[in-house]
Amino acid sequence: MLASDRKKLGGNHNKMTNLLPAQIKSIEARLLNIAKGHGRSPMDQRILFLLERTLARLVLDPDLHKGLIFKGGFVGMRVYGSERFTTDIDAALSGISSERAIEKIKRAMLGDLADGAWFHFERQEETDAQGDYGGLSLKFRGGLGEPPSKIEKALRIGIDIGIGDPVTPSPIQKQIPQSIGEGTISWSVYPVETMIAEKLHALLFLGSRNSRSKDIYDMNLFWNKADPLALRQAIERTFAYREFPVPQSISEAISKIDMTILKRGWASAIASVSETVDFDEILASLIQKAMKI
Repeated sequence: MLASDRKKLGGNHNKMTNLLPAQIKSIEARLLNIAKGHGRSPMDQRILFLLERTLARLVLDPDLHKGLIFKGGFVGMRVYGSERFTTDIDAALSGISSERAIEKIKRAMLGDLADGAWFHFERQEETDAQGDYGGLSLKFRGGLGEPPSKIEKALRIGIDIGIGDPVTPSPIQKQIPQSIGEGTISWSVYPVETMIAEKLHALLFLGSRNSRSKDIYDMNLFWNKADPLALRQAIERTFAYREFPVPQSISEAISKIDMTILKRGWASAIASVSETVDFDEILASLIQKAMKI
């Protein structure tokens, strides 16, 4: 039985979970049914559930609710209809220092929301993601019910935090339903225009060194959801912030990239997508769309 309002979500920060074994089994059974309905493995569905419960903990804190703008694969799945699987939550900071955000994130993740989930902080590290400005990555172990005797055997959940990127036209407030139980989760997310702009920057900045095959799939998927004028503005603001010139012809700039490494990682990047997706077809579609910007 999941909590659906702030009072119920208060929880006990000292216990892993307050649910009984029978309640945990009920949650696991429902997750198994969801996995079957979506053609996912039980393990993948459990990870997605833990990501959702991570999100629920983060946005419960008023400062994090205001100060985190979420992006990345989990936003793609829960907001923009992507089938591409992810094991992390990505967010950008806004109006909150990284030190305060990290402190609050660690504290929030200890909360018991009566959802059967628990999390254990493992480590913090600086990141230098391909094509992105460096940020911070917080690694947690998590699961349902009682933690294993060896915590390092539990599932790993990552929270990746970026700093300072402009969001164009502006962050969007979204409500998503909880996968189990009633109620929704409110979060602030990137518009598709900025999602595309950051991925496009990574593609052009890295060129033939780029191994982010997932970005080709994401950009092609998101492009039809973007407003053309807002997308152009997002590209210009993102590239200016990252001190990288916008090519006179974006489509030609993409066409000139050696795609060898990207094609090599394509099968892995789209392994969770239900339909067969050919790299060359998606790339050609992306280049065609880029001609209109």
